Amino acid sequence: MDDVSREAEHELLLLCTQAPFDEGSLARIEDLLDAAVDWTYLVETSIAHAVTPMLCRALDMVRPALVPVDVLAAAKTRLAENRIHNGALTTELLRILDALDNAGISAIPFKGPALAEICYGDSGLRSYRDLDFLVAKDAAAETVTVLRGLGYTGTGQISSKQQDFELSPRQDAALWHYAGEYLFFHTLKEVAIEPHWAFVPPTLGLDLDYEGIRERARHGVLMGRTVRMLSPEDTVFGLALHGAKEYWSRLQWIADLDRAMKHEAALDWDMLLAGCRRSGTLRILLVGLQLVRTAFGTDLDARAASAIKGDPAVQRLAGRRFAALFDDDAARHSNAVLSAEWLSLLPGFHNKLKYVFRTAITPRVQHFEGFPLPDCLFPAYYAVKPAHDYIALPIWLLADKLGVRRGGHRKS
Repeated sequence: MDDVSREAEHELLLLCTQAPFDEGSLARIEDLLDAAVDWTYLVETSIAHAVTPMLCRALDMVRPALVPVDVLAAAKTRLAENRIHNGALTTELLRILDALDNAGISAIPFKGPALAEICYGDSGLRSYRDLDFLVAKDAAAETVTVLRGLGYTGTGQISSKQQDFELSPRQDAALWHYAGEYLFFHTLKEVAIEPHWAFVPPTLGLDLDYEGIRERARHGVLMGRTVRMLSPEDTVFGLALHGAKEYWSRLQWIADLDRAMKHEAALDWDMLLAGCRRSGTLRILLVGLQLVRTAFGTDLDARAASAIKGDPAVQRLAGRRFAALFDDDAARHSNAVLSAEWLSLLPGFHNKLKYVFRTAITPRVQHFEGFPLPDCLFPAYYAVKPAHDYIALPIWLLADKLGVRRGGHRKS
């Protein structure tokens, strides 16, 4: 990151994304815009953090003289286009939910349209490109059949370099189990669909009660239609878990959690905190809540604030994540490799051991591609994965760094 201070631009983005958006926030935004603003940096950063629609809304509300004419025109156009885009995605989601329901599959949408329309109060204020929904773990085959019938293509694989790579039945079942989701595309509609049975990959060392989550689902209204939705407590929990999985590297994920908390005035904090204690996710939730408090000054429920006070690591971890939020040079983590930061979020030796063990031995699509084996030899992948990732790959990377050719000669 360069030495130029970006504090004004960062404060602008935080003000534009907070809820509620009051007169005091608007006055402060106008004060910041009245000073020098790096518009290129501001817009590019808003795109990187997926908060451009909220920035556009704010720019449309301030005194026009504070915003360059071309920027203001672009903001109005972008906001209008996002509303149209999100409306089309919501319509497509309802089409998918209807088809799944007709096939006897109960699906619960989360994030995306449900979050935008209900928690943001305006479907155009949130950016999203794919559609996520939760189904039962044993509904994989039926879900794929329905999506194929709706024109969705792809093999469902996650992070494959070969788009035409076909998984064997055993590899496909393993992917569904290990990743907790599939990924399909509709070329004509330019839509990505992600059916989930889990919020996060089981390799992260968490075994959550997804049957209970589905049982607690309620009904809500989406584009005038009644659909199943997560309970308020599971909505907040799911957003905190997603943000933690992504190491809170995007402002949008903090804003999502903030808006979900504020929308649900009757949130059952006792139930939410007790459930997180049982599942070993309390620190994950608390770090998210502390980030919301740090970013937006949000007042937390007294029980949540007390839990944060009782865990000194929470403020340290949240502080580290917030400090890295706008840092382009901050370390980025992958769920495919071991992370000391994720370990610090897990309670107790048992959860940490599950995370290390599952991450170390779980094969992924790249292992299936690089070492194609018949299904009868599938157990061999549990040796292939650690041998490739922790022995062969480090040696290859070291050799490449040292400039060693295959013949043993250093590059000139």
